[in-house]
Amino acid sequence: MANISLINIPRVVQPSPQAVFTGIKHGNDLMALYDERGHLFAVFDSTRALDIIMPYDPNGGPITETDLAAAALEVVDNENDPGETYFIGGDVGAIKIGRSTRLAIRFKDIQACSPIPLRILAVRKGASREKLYHDLLAPFRLHGEWFERHPTVLAEIARLTPIPKDKSHG
Repeated sequence: MANISLINIPRVVQPSPQAVFTGIKHGNDLMALYDERGHLFAVFDSTRALDIIMPYDPNGGPITETDLAAAALEVVDNENDPGETYFIGGDVGAIKIGRSTRLAIRFKDIQACSPIPLRILAVRKGASREKLYHDLLAPFRLHGEWFERHPTVLAEIARLTPIPKDKSHG
C-alpha cells in the first residue's frame, strides 16, 4: 500500500449541496469519494482497478501509513461479478444507469428507443455496481433507471472516465 500517494487528498471537504457523495479527481489515476457530510470514505485507484476503503477518522486528520495499512481493498475487476454497469446519455438530459453483459447490444436497444443521439458516458466493471449507484444516487432519480444530470452524477462519470493523456508529450 505504501506506493500509493494519498498525502495530498484531504480527509474532509465541503460537501456538494444535496449530494449523497462528492467525488474529487486527483491526477489521472485517483478519485476521492466523500460522504454527504464531506468525510472521505474511499479512494478509487484506476491504475490498479480497485477501491481503497478508508477508515473513518472523526478528527479529519491527514492520511497516514497506519490508515493505509488498515484500509480495505475492493477489487473492481471481480471475475465473480460478470458484466458492466454503464452510464448512457446524450449531451443534455437524463442519464441511464444500468447493467449488461453485452453492452454493445444493450446500447443499440436503448438508442433505438431514444429521440436524441446517445453515447456511453462511462462504464464500470461488475454488473452488481448498478444497485450501489441506484441507492447512492436515489435523490436524483427521475424515473426507473433514469437520473437527472446532477453534479453528483456527473462527478461519478468523471471519476470513471480517464483523463486523456496529452499526445504532444508522447
